[in-house]
Order: sequence, then C-alpha cells, then structure tokens
Amino acid sequence: MPGLRLFALSAYLLTLSATSQAAEAVTYKDVAPILTDACNSCHASDVAYGNVVLDSEDLLLKNKDAVLEAVSSGSMPLGQPEFKDSPEGQKLLNYLKANP
Repeated sequence: MPGLRLFALSAYLLTLSATSQAAEAVTYKDVAPILTDACNSCHASDVAYGNVVLDSEDLLLKNKDAVLEAVSSGSMPLGQPEFKDSPEGQKLLNYLKANP
C-alpha cells in the first residue's frame, strides 16, 4: 500500500504542476495592453521606428527575435532598462519565448 500512496501522490503533484503551468500561460490578449503602453508609441504602423511594427499578433511574432533581444537586454522600451524585470516585461518575454 505505501507504493500505491506514493504513486497517487506523484500523480497528484504532476497534475497540480501541469494545471499551474496552464493557468500561467500568457496569451496575446494578455500582452496586447503591454504593447500599447510600452511599445506602440514608437512601433505602431503609423510610426514604425526601425521598420519594426508591433500592433498585431502577427507582426509581433514576425519581429519576435528582435523584440526578445531588445527587451531582454534592457534596450527597449527606450530609456526603461528596468522594464525587462517588471511584471509586464516578464509577461511579454514569457509570451515571446512560448510562441514559435
């Protein structure tokens, strides 16, 4: 019986872990307001500094590598190196890392 209890506990913990990770999944809907606040004043289609446009999910994912590098390094948003460590910055980075 102790083996069965250990198996049941292990199965429960794996289920709990999977549920927790699924609950923490970041969607584009979660990051869209972050892009509006932190990125689109320079990277919307009507501005497009550096020819980088981030005002749709397709465009964000098209520019994913550049955005990931810029935010991770602290160079973007311009003048806000602490953004990468903020909850919003972490959410954006997690979204980019989780999407192809």
